[in-house]
Amino acid sequence: MANDSASTGSSGKKQPQSAPPAVALDKTGNFRRICVVSALLALASGMLNAVAIIEFSSTVAHHTGNLSHLGRLWGVDSARFAVLILSYCVGAAAVGWNECDGDAVFEGRYSSGLLCSAGAIATGVISSRVNGLGFVVLPLWAFSQGLQNGITSRFSSMPIRTTHMTGALTDFGLILGQIARKWRYGEPAPSLRKPLVFLICFSSFAAGGFAAKIFHNFLGASAGAIPAVLLAFLAMGFPLRATTLCDQKLSDQKAKGE
Repeated sequence: MANDSASTGSSGKKQPQSAPPAVALDKTGNFRRICVVSALLALASGMLNAVAIIEFSSTVAHHTGNLSHLGRLWGVDSARFAVLILSYCVGAAAVGWNECDGDAVFEGRYSSGLLCSAGAIATGVISSRVNGLGFVVLPLWAFSQGLQNGITSRFSSMPIRTTHMTGALTDFGLILGQIARKWRYGEPAPSLRKPLVFLICFSSFAAGGFAAKIFHNFLGASAGAIPAVLLAFLAMGFPLRATTLCDQKLSDQKAKGE
């Protein structure tokens, strides 16, 4: 996995580039693209997780339940949950080790980490076709989700969790409470951008589960190939070209109007 934010110095070794200053979510001009990417990532994760549940009765995108099962079945059948938790953690650790660029995917640039995530999912799908063994497929899928969530957590404008929604629901509720209080006492309300991103994420995650139900009926575990393809396209920046061109056109029109 390459470091997306590294350059090669005179010694031939990769040197990390100085990161541009972070732009807060409330002030960024790329908000529409951030929403689109967040929705697609959450959709992919929700679909993969649902396929894992339907096909193998396990979750790979979030591990709160797996930790409970680890304790509940300690000494009995806890090893399989420990492997999934460790695989997810290794995926996130790979992102930290390689200092993957968390902004790349939201800016329509190449993301090697996200491409590796797609590759891990695809490898799991192939394995499911060859032997159908969950103890091979599930760790690969959990690893992919650790990669994905690690990358989006490094987004400079705001860490975005796209593989599990408990934190998003918590933050969504907190901000709604803050907004209600501000309105009640006639104070300026905070920006609605953050809760909108959270709403988009958990709605898309649920939509991914619905899609998994439909496609699993025809494809079985191979339905996991759909999230793999989606992540691969996002890693290459392809889906964002239309929004980038649209944003540029709107910017040009605004400049002419001024």
